[in-house]
Parts: sequence; C-alpha cells; structure tokens
Amino acid sequence: MRTKKEILDRDGNIRKGCKIIKKGEVYERKIFTVKDGRFKQESFLDEAKGFYTDLINQMVIHDKDRLSIFDKNGPYLATKKVGKNNPKAEVIKADNEIRMEWNRAVFERETKRDKLKEELSECTGIFKGGRRKELQQEIDGINDQISNMKKRLSSIVRKYKFDSVQAFYKELKAAKGEYLDYQADCAKYEKIYGEKAADSVSIRDRLRQKEQEVKIREAGRVHQASQKDKGAR
Repeated sequence: MRTKKEILDRDGNIRKGCKIIKKGEVYERKIFTVKDGRFKQESFLDEAKGFYTDLINQMVIHDKDRLSIFDKNGPYLATKKVGKNNPKAEVIKADNEIRMEWNRAVFERETKRDKLKEELSECTGIFKGGRRKELQQEIDGINDQISNMKKRLSSIVRKYKFDSVQAFYKELKAAKGEYLDYQADCAKYEKIYGEKAADSVSIRDRLRQKEQEVKIREAGRVHQASQKDKGAR
C-alpha cells in the first residue's frame, strides 16, 4: 500500500501482517538463501581453478602459452604478494627472492629435461642406440634431482612438525586469516578508542608534569627555608 490509511481497519488500527515503513528506510526482503558451506571448502576452489584453467586453455593456440594450476605438492615454491604500505614488505621481498632462486633452479632442470625428451623422440635409427641410452640416462638423472628437491621440501616442513607441504600451506593460510582478523580488530579498536586513549595518555602526562612542578616548588621552599635558617644562626 502507498498510504497509512489503506492498511487501517475500521477502528483505525493497523491490520495484522501490515507495518509502516518510514520514508528513507529499506524494505526487509530476503533475496538470498543460506550460504552453501561447500563453496568455502578448498576442494571447491581447486575444482573451480581446474574448470576455468581448462576453459581458457581451449582458446590457446601454442602449448607454451597454456596455463597450469600451481601444485602445492610440487617442487616449486609460491611467492607472496607485497601489499601497499605493508610494514613487512622488505622481509617478504627478501623471502620471495629466495623462493624465486629455488624456482629458477627447478625450472632449469625441467627445461633441460623438455629438451632431452624432445631430442630422444627425434633420435631414431639403428645406429643411434648409444645416443638414445645417453639421453635416457640424463633424463633419469634430472628426474632424480627433481624428486630429491621435492623430498628436500618435505624434509624442511617435517622439521617443523608438518606432515606434508600441503599441510604447511593449510596451516599458513589459517595463520594468515587469523592475522588479518587481528589487524581488523586492532583497526576497529583504534577507530573507537584511539582518540580516547590518546587523550588519557596526554592527561597522564600533564598530571605527571604538574606533580613534578609541585615537587620542584616544594624543594625550592625547603631550600629557601634552610637558607633562612642558616642566616638566622
């Protein structure tokens, strides 16, 4: 209804089920259902990443331009994003440099392996058996190196009581979430109590200053009294 008069009964009371919404107020409408908990799970995120990665790759012409999903259990290390005005920016940058150095080492080995496999596939003929054997040995050696790098990562996280690299990333993600909640709570507290806290600090400072002035004056009086007493003697 548009007017109050239209929702009143014969006695002038508001009919049951009706209410007055004042000008400027928002109508109460439940247009969203309860959130599905599945959308908060990491398995759903991984599924969505895989779906959209495959969808994008359908439009890619060259294999070198194809996208891939970061493997948490792989030999590569993820770098961290440095946000604007982040107080730990330098620490994160230094950490990222080490991570990128590690990733470059892995990339070099994997690249040397893409190339050896390609050469092996082109190495045909009965007179090239020796070369094929050499190539396969090199490939196996690089596979062992990459495998050892994966094991090294696992040993590092196990040293700090994690079962796997994936378990470490899960714990790291949870810790980041708690830290962000902590920062939000600090910002909220500062917004509400910041000025009051600053005022209380300034009041305490002024009180201390007054106490110090009183002590100085008292000390001055005592000194003057002692000087007069000496003069009288």
